[in-house]
Order: sequence, then structure tokens, then C-alpha cells
Amino acid sequence: MAKKYLSQHSRTRHTYQFFKERRNDPKWHDDYLRIRSLRLRLFLIQGMVVILLAIIGGAFLKQHTANQSQVPSSTTITSTKPHKTKKSSIGEKIKKNMRATQHTITKSIPSNHRQTKKSDNKTIVRNFILHQGYQIEPKLVDNEPIDKAMADGKAPQNAVHDGVVTVYFADSSTVMETLLGSDNPKFESRYYITENKLVLGKHRIPYKINGTQVLFKKWLENFDGHEYTYEFKSYPGAKQLIDSKPKQ
Repeated sequence: MAKKYLSQHSRTRHTYQFFKERRNDPKWHDDYLRIRSLRLRLFLIQGMVVILLAIIGGAFLKQHTANQSQVPSSTTITSTKPHKTKKSSIGEKIKKNMRATQHTITKSIPSNHRQTKKSDNKTIVRNFILHQGYQIEPKLVDNEPIDKAMADGKAPQNAVHDGVVTVYFADSSTVMETLLGSDNPKFESRYYITENKLVLGKHRIPYKINGTQVLFKKWLENFDGHEYTYEFKSYPGAKQLIDSKPKQ
């Protein structure tokens, strides 16, 4: 029976062929990349073990054949003591071959591991935000609190009204959005995840992974000659708010 792998999307187990056939489906694409990477690492390690065993077996067979050719034809046995020098030589050859093979394995894995880590980071972020709500909110204008900047006439009076975006991540590539105010409709857009940023339209939100948790950092954007500092924070009521809005 073919081996089955756990899907982080559906929490069910399927064969590799199942994921391969759905590799172009956004819902299954990350699972396919993760499982393919796991299989490649397993094949690499298995291949290295086979090479190691072949090297050890070849060294042992070569030494055994050499010892057989050195046995005298006479039936007279002069000594029953083992030849320590020969045994030491075999041991040193085996250890040397093992060290060389282990070095090859150690050198080969990191590059593949780095690629797997990038893919795993994206999967961690996607699973963390999936079916969750957030708000994008401007906090500072030119390093000054936005409320004070608006009160002092240093920022547009609609900076908060037009700057706050409520979002809900509906699936692995679709996000539902709306702005403040009952007159603003809901609309659908796409998002994607890079190695260190979550990209939502014009917003490129930096993140940091801490175990299974994802920490979103504040970031800067320039608009109309001003520097805005934005914050991306959890908003549990996002789906209810967005569902109450008419479609665009």
C-alpha cells in the first residue's frame, strides 16, 4: 500500500500521487511542495546509506581477498595469533570511508533544508492567518500619533477613515476586505506570502516566526509626502463585519 502523508490543509492523509495531481490547486499546492521535499530528503539519506554500505563492503571484501592470497600453501601453521597491523589497517580504512561519506551527507542536506525551510515558513504563516480576521491601521504620521497629526492639521482628516482596512483570510489565496463606514462595500482580492513578508495589495507586512506563532511587525509607507507607520493586528470580529457589508 502506498505511503500516505498528512495534509496541513484538510488534516487528512493522502498518497503522494493524490497531492501531485492537485499541485496546481492553491488549496493543495503548499502540501505538495512540503511532501515532495520530505520525499527528496528521504531519498537522499537512503542513497547515502546505500553508498556508505557499499564502500564498507567493498573495503572489507578487498582486504579479505588480500588476506586469502597471502595464506601459505603449506599445511604447517606457524602462528595462530591475529595480525594486528592488518586489522588496524582495515579499521582505519573503514573509519576513513565512513567519515568521508558522513561529510558528503552533511554537506548535501543544508541546501535542500534551506529551500524546505522557506516553504515551511510560508505554510506556517498561511495556516496561522487562515480563517482569521485582522485590521491594517495607520498609527503614526511622520513619527507623530495620527490623531494628534489630524487635530493639528498635519495629516488629512480622513487618514484613519480611509486608512483602516479590515480583512478576513477566506482561503489559501483569497482575502475579503472592507473599509470603515457602513457605506463602504466588501470586496475580494488576492494575497501572497514571501520568505519574510505578507503582501496585501500595496501593503507589504513584515513578519517573524517564533515556533508556531507568527509576529507581524510595524512597517512604513510614504503617501502624499508623509511617512505613515502601519500596524497589522488581530480582529476577531472581522468576518462578521465584512459579511454585513454589501458586495462591491
